[in-house]
Amino acid sequence: MKKHSWHKDIVYQIYPKSFNDTSGNGYGDINGIIEKLDYLEELGVTCLWLSPVFKSPMKDNGYDISDYRKIDPIFGSNEDMYNLISQARTKGIKIMLDLVVNHTSDQHFWFQEAIKGKDNPYRDYYIWRDNKNDLKSIFLGDAWTYDEKSKQYYFHMFAKEQPDLNWENPILRNEIYDMMNFWINHGAEGFRMDVIEFLGKEPENMITSDGKNLHEYIHEMNQQTFGKKDIITVGESWSATDETSKLYTNPNRKELSMIFRFDQITTFWDDKYGKWMTRDFDLLEYKNIIFSRQKKENHKYWNTLFLGSHDLPRSVSQYVDPSFRKVGAKMLFACNAFLSGTPFIYQGDEIGMTNLHFDIDEYKDIEAINAHNMLLDEGFDKDIVEKNILKSSRDNARTPMQWTDTLYAGFSDEKPWTKVNPNYTIINVTKEQNSKDSILAFYKKVIRLRKSEFNDLVLYGDFEALNREHKSILSYQRKQGEKVIKVYCNFSSQETQCSISGNIILNNYDTLDQNLKPYQVVVVKI
Repeated sequence: MKKHSWHKDIVYQIYPKSFNDTSGNGYGDINGIIEKLDYLEELGVTCLWLSPVFKSPMKDNGYDISDYRKIDPIFGSNEDMYNLISQARTKGIKIMLDLVVNHTSDQHFWFQEAIKGKDNPYRDYYIWRDNKNDLKSIFLGDAWTYDEKSKQYYFHMFAKEQPDLNWENPILRNEIYDMMNFWINHGAEGFRMDVIEFLGKEPENMITSDGKNLHEYIHEMNQQTFGKKDIITVGESWSATDETSKLYTNPNRKELSMIFRFDQITTFWDDKYGKWMTRDFDLLEYKNIIFSRQKKENHKYWNTLFLGSHDLPRSVSQYVDPSFRKVGAKMLFACNAFLSGTPFIYQGDEIGMTNLHFDIDEYKDIEAINAHNMLLDEGFDKDIVEKNILKSSRDNARTPMQWTDTLYAGFSDEKPWTKVNPNYTIINVTKEQNSKDSILAFYKKVIRLRKSEFNDLVLYGDFEALNREHKSILSYQRKQGEKVIKVYCNFSSQETQCSISGNIILNNYDTLDQNLKPYQVVVVKI
C-alpha cells in the first residue's frame, strides 16, 4: 500500500453551531473554534472536519447551502475562515470542509434562477420531470415537489427545500469543481463529501445510490480538483459495501482517500422503519463487520474508524450501560484506535457526553420531527414512538459542547440555539482537565500511543481476530515484524473471564484480574 501523509491523521469533527460561541448570538462560530485550537492541539488531533459553515437558511442545519463560497454570518466571515485555516496550520492541524454537492438550498441562486422557467440556463442544474414516480425522500414523504408555474416536478432526496443537483450536466459539475478549487486555494486541506453515493442517481429508473456514472463523476472531480495534492477526502456512503469501498478508494482509480461506511450501525435497524425501530446490539454481528474490513485482502482500501457523528446518537449512550459511562467511553475509543484506518472523534465524545431527553416541541432535526409524525400515523403507541425518537434522534449529538459547569455549559453567554444537556454540571471539559483519571486524559494517552513506536504497526501491520465467537469480548492482535500488540475489550456490564498475557501498555482500570471488569479495555505488548 502506498503511504500517504493523511494516513497518520486523527480527525476531530466539529459541529460548529454547537461548539463554542464567541459572538453572543447563541450559535457557535469560527472564532470559537480558533479560541479552542490549543485545546485541540493538546488533545492530539491533526485534522478538524467542520460540518457546513456556508451560507444557509438552516432548514437542515446547514446541509442546505445557498452559497458555497460565503461563510454564513452566524458563524462569522470568509476572513474568519481564512484565519482559522492559517492558525490551525501553525499547530499542525488541517481543516476539512463538509462538501454538500448532492443538493443545494432552494434559496441558492442556481435554483432561484431555475424556477423562473424551462428556458432558464440554470434549469438543467436540477432534476425536473413532467411526471413523478414512487421514489420517497429520506426525510419521509414524496421525493418530488410540484412547481405550479412550470407544471413540472423537481427531485429532492431530502427536504423539499433541498433540491437535488443534476450531475449529468457538465456545466454544473464544472461549477462545483471551481468552487472546490476556490477553497483549496484558500488553504483547505480536506473534504468530507456528504451522501456521495447519490451523485450518480437515475430517478427515472428508481436508482438513487450507486448509479452507473457515479465513479466517473468522482474520478473527474479528483482530476479537476484535489487529485494532484495530498488532500484527505472522505465520502459518506450509507450503501457502501466491501466491493464499492474498493471502487471509491482504490488508489489506481483516483477517486477518494476513504469512505464512511455504516453497515455496522444499519445492521441493527428495522427493515421498514430504519433507525426509528432498532433491535438490540449484538457484538458477534458487529465484530463480523468490523473485522471484515481489517482483512489483509481488504487493505487495498483505507478504513474510517468512528462511533459517533452529527448524524448518530452519542456513542456512549448507544453502546454502554449508563452506570459505566466513564470506563465505557474509554473502552470504545481504545477499541477503535488500534485498528487500521483513520480515527474520527466527534466533539464531546472525548469527555463522554451523552444523549438527553427532548420534549417533542424541542426537537430541531427535521428528520426526527417527520419520523415522530410518521410513526404516530402508522399507529404506534405514543410512548413507544417518543422512546425510539429519543434514542435515535440526531439532536442528541448536536447539543452544545460542555466546556464548564457555568450557565449554558460555558458554550455561550446567551441562550443557545438548542437545548443544553443538564448533566453539564458533572460532564464538562474543565472537570475532565482537572482529573488525571478522566476520559479526556485517557483519549490523550491513546493518541500518544498510536503516534508512538506503534504508529506503523497500527497503520500497516497485520490483523488477527481473537476470541471471535465470544459474545462479550472484542479482541484482536496487530503485528508488524517483531512488534506485536493485543487489544482486549469487554462490551458487557458484567465481569467476563479472559486470558491475557503480556506487558500492559493501556488499561482503563487500575488493575487486571483473571476477569475483565465491565467495559474494561487492556492493551498489551508482546
